[in-house]
Amino acid sequence: MKARCFYCKRLGHIASACDRKSKKQHQVADLAEEAKTGHVEDMMGVYVCSESHAPPIKAEVTIDGATVTMEVDSEASRTIISAATYRHLWIKPPPLRPKNFKLVTYSREALQVLGATYVHVTLGNKEAQCELFVVSGEGPSLLGRSWFKALDLQVTNK
Repeated sequence: MKARCFYCKRLGHIASACDRKSKKQHQVADLAEEAKTGHVEDMMGVYVCSESHAPPIKAEVTIDGATVTMEVDSEASRTIISAATYRHLWIKPPPLRPKNFKLVTYSREALQVLGATYVHVTLGNKEAQCELFVVSGEGPSLLGRSWFKALDLQVTNK
């Protein structure tokens, strides 16, 4: 029997030898959601599949008065920004509350959650108070499902 890569799902190699892994994307899933459903597949829905791919869907979001470009990510359970973005977004950043659960990338690599804070968010004509998670390092800001209802966002197959 041949090995199946947990990263790209192809047969013939394992994730540590995957040539597609170098094109990693910063997508999160909530381990608590996985535990509820019992399906690992729920958090592994996006793959780097070919040379040509659709560019990310981006949205200009105002967070506490500052404009941030975020990738809309329907597979991300939470909305996140990197520590680098957090430091640059505010003159005096709001304090972060510790969170006691883990976020992982779609390839199951753990993200270091620095904490969360509530922010005032505006997207188009919608405004809301939403919880924003800050993770260590650098990476794209992801507008995850945790903000969809508050900002009236929907994913459809039209």
